[in-house]
Amino acid sequence: MRRVIVPTAVAAALLLAAGGAAAQSCLGIPTRDGQISLAALGGSLDGESQYGGEFTADVTGPAAFGIGYGGIGADGDRQIFTARASYDFFLIEPSVCGVAGLWFDSAPGVGLEERLGVPVGVGIGKTLRGDRFSTTVFAVPQYVWLREKLTPLLSPDAEGETVTSNEFMAEAGVTFGFLPFYVGGSVLVTTFDDSDPGFRLRAGLMF
Repeated sequence: MRRVIVPTAVAAALLLAAGGAAAQSCLGIPTRDGQISLAALGGSLDGESQYGGEFTADVTGPAAFGIGYGGIGADGDRQIFTARASYDFFLIEPSVCGVAGLWFDSAPGVGLEERLGVPVGVGIGKTLRGDRFSTTVFAVPQYVWLREKLTPLLSPDAEGETVTSNEFMAEAGVTFGFLPFYVGGSVLVTTFDDSDPGFRLRAGLMF
């Protein structure tokens, strides 16, 4: 029995060590096991400028969590709130994780009063590390269950109709880490309203 237990324990230890290195590579954030990060966001979505921030926590083990906020447009009237969780399947590089979340868009466009999305997908990432420098390449394709509340155009005081649909969303990009800082960029594509591709810039600090 000992001959079986010892190799198994060694293999488990190696996997956990690899997991610490993989961390949130699948999401494009180069934190290690147990680290948290704060980041500022900028870019373009639906042809409008976007700004905001996010907080992520890479808890010890395969799970990670994050929340974010974004304002869109010059006056920031359109706001997006997000929450996301991921679970690394194999604890090895390249990192492959399941991703699920929730986001709310307060003013998605003409004829839409609000939009709620539930994305579920898979993140794939690879981090190449040096002594104080890292490069992370990642992609996160996701299925999105979408619920939209339509604005009643003819009777503004009436209750808006709610419709649901199944959509697709994906983000892919690269992040450069200069411990304890990181910067990166990504491209976002969705099937929402035949939207044009957007881009996101991220600059953060790891603790």
